[in-house]
Amino acid sequence: LYEIFGAPGTIADINYLDERGTPHQINDAPLPWSVQIVTNAPAMAGNILAQGDSSFIGCRITVDGVIKIEKTDDAVSAYVYCLEKAA
Repeated sequence: LYEIFGAPGTIADINYLDERGTPHQINDAPLPWSVQIVTNAPAMAGNILAQGDSSFIGCRITVDGVIKIEKTDDAVSAYVYCLEKAA
């Protein structure tokens, strides 16, 4: 599960890789935002990044109910990325 979260009313541009490594771009997504990735592969690289229009944004990658990585940024036009190599 890829998640992007932020302050209420935040809009973000989001980029992520799906289970096949195909890049996707979502523009002007209202937060919170999430997408479920399903794969039968023994492992995959999880990668998501986002930039919001507020001063706080966060990302999270959860695998089988376990948070593997979570990051936040607190800055003007906040930017964040989460990378999990052994998701």
